[in-house]
Amino acid sequence: MPDVIRLSRRTLRVIRGTLVCTFCYGRAVLPLAVSNLINPLISAALMVFSSLFVVRNSPRR
Repeated sequence: MPDVIRLSRRTLRVIRGTLVCTFCYGRAVLPLAVSNLINPLISAALMVFSSLFVVRNSPRR
């Protein structure tokens, strides 16, 4: 039972990290890109980083 609890806590930590990264990108970078306050290349690079973080963070054990 302790292993199951430890695994579930680790899983929740991964889910929270993924959500924080995704929401931070959506709340900070997208409005700047839409209003043309940052270079579209920077916005695209940040989106790639966000996507890579989510994909890389998902298959943890």
